[in-house]
Amino acid sequence: MNPPFLKRNGALLTDNEKSMIINVAEVLGVSEGTIGSVVADWNSRGDNTFIPHKVLGRPTLEPDENISELLRMKILNANKMGEHLSTPILRQYLSEQGLTISKWKLLWILHRLGYYFDQGERRNILHESPNNVAFRCHYLHFCFANLEGKNDVPRLPEVFLDESYCHLHHTSRNTWVPHQGVVLSPGHGPLVVIFGAIIVQSSPSIITPFGTTKHCDYSEVFL
Repeated sequence: MNPPFLKRNGALLTDNEKSMIINVAEVLGVSEGTIGSVVADWNSRGDNTFIPHKVLGRPTLEPDENISELLRMKILNANKMGEHLSTPILRQYLSEQGLTISKWKLLWILHRLGYYFDQGERRNILHESPNNVAFRCHYLHFCFANLEGKNDVPRLPEVFLDESYCHLHHTSRNTWVPHQGVVLSPGHGPLVVIFGAIIVQSSPSIITPFGTTKHCDYSEVFL
């Protein structure tokens, strides 16, 4: 093999060629010796190719596709239903599918798939119920139909609805969720629904509460 700073024919590199090696090493953030070794490898083969790269270390393992798909569907459906998931529950589920794996292997698979054990982004399960979705669509359709003119002025006074759902014994337990995933939370205990409606005649954003001259956001009336 030719020395790093020799051409293929054995001649010494010119000053410009040496300067090029120095500049390439600086740009790539590697030593000049590394650049010289690459050049020497190129010159030694003589077929315009490099020595094939060998991957060092242990090969990267990937989770079994069947197990991965079962876990994805189980976690997705559980999060949609607001069901709590834990490692023992997932192991039991896989066992029912004829797959027996250790706790540590399951944890490895879950982390490789991008899941983590936490509360995630919580959203009340009632917000996605068919009745509430249909009501929101109807409500928005009415609001748009009520606008007229260039400035979208309402023809009729608008009714703004304020509603909140609260479980008396609400708890948010950790579960397996994907990163940036949404978990529908059903809560526990009796459900209290706070509902209010206000007619805003003068301003779309503030009102004067009954019995006072103070202006506030309409939702403050129900607090």
